[in-house]
Amino acid sequence: MIHLTLVAAIIFCAYRAMRAARLINVTIWLAGTSALTAVLIYLLGAPEVAVIELSVGAGLVTVLFVFAFSITGETTIDENTLVPRWLIWGLGLIVVLILGWLILPVRKEVTLLIRTDIPIAFEPNFGHMLWQQRG
Repeated sequence: MIHLTLVAAIIFCAYRAMRAARLINVTIWLAGTSALTAVLIYLLGAPEVAVIELSVGAGLVTVLFVFAFSITGETTIDENTLVPRWLIWGLGLIVVLILGWLILPVRKEVTLLIRTDIPIAFEPNFGHMLWQQRG
């Protein structure tokens, strides 16, 4: 349950970062997104990656953004975009579906045509390589 709450908070912070009008607010929301992502990664069992995400994503990037905004000044964001919103949402949905398809474990029985005495339990896919064979 805590994982779903963190994912919802990450999505909320990312949405607020996209909708914020001032660049300093965008930076703060992005730092919150990165910090919550680091907490989620830590809870999933990768403390080294979580520390790197927290130090680089929430720390270094935030400091660099604030420094850059202090040098260049606050600029307004142009609302006119070249790419239509429906195309952006469609491509985002396609990326999420493809990543979900690659990460979720799919177990298949595979038999070899040449040697039938060696059964293969399942065909390794991206999800298996990512979650089971990390070491």
